[in-house]
Amino acid sequence: DHVLRVVGDFEPQALANTVWAIAMLMNNIEGDKITIDQDVLDQLLHQLEATKFSTLEEQHFQQIFQAHHLLGDRFKPSAALLDQARE
Repeated sequence: DHVLRVVGDFEPQALANTVWAIAMLMNNIEGDKITIDQDVLDQLLHQLEATKFSTLEEQHFQQIFQAHHLLGDRFKPSAALLDQARE
């Protein structure tokens, strides 16, 4: 619960960095040695979707796209956010 409250205070760039870092961490740890609560991923995604896309730079959109690729169904950005990431 504490993590969810902190996420609401993140700048949009920090949100993208955090999602990407979680995805990389989960992708590189073998087996079930790390567990990230789905609520945390959902809250990060919700905060990203609520940001003005103009506040994000190309690298942040790339991080969001990579996180989506690595996390699959656990992290599903909107079509609008993914379209920005693909440009």
